[in-house]
Amino acid sequence: MPGTTEEPQDSLREAVTSPFQNNDLSIRLSSGYIRNSGGDSLLRSWFHLDGKNLEVKKEENGDLYIAVEALGMISDTNSRIWDEGRQVYRLPVRKDEVPVIRENGLMFSIDIPVKKPGAYYVRVAVKDEGSGKHGSSFQYVEVPDLKKDRLALSDIFFTGAQGDETK
Repeated sequence: MPGTTEEPQDSLREAVTSPFQNNDLSIRLSSGYIRNSGGDSLLRSWFHLDGKNLEVKKEENGDLYIAVEALGMISDTNSRIWDEGRQVYRLPVRKDEVPVIRENGLMFSIDIPVKKPGAYYVRVAVKDEGSGKHGSSFQYVEVPDLKKDRLALSDIFFTGAQGDETK
């Protein structure tokens, strides 16, 4: 309509809220509740991207890189969205690393703030900036109520002795 301006489409938001998974990029998702050193409660989602469909881009100087953007949201079991986190990853790669990435894929993580205990769906969508391809996945997670002085377990994650070095 003349005189109106449309909001630019957010393809990641569309992919993450769609009832259907987007499989142009294959994603495996694993999420769990954590408390960071500042005492903030977070749902950390690790996701593995299949490297076969990621586009390797070249800068003007010849350097290679892969660029992806991720959007993670948490919603309750009634589909009410509570919070989200968005992250852009720009990874420099060497030519000899490309076949390894194609074969093994890449691991990323994204943190989503969570304000109260309860049952949530973690929804993640990823866009490859080079090809424009999307992938999405979701997972059910329960955030424990730590104020009840009971043993609580969300998930078990093993990390290095120096903390999480996920890249």
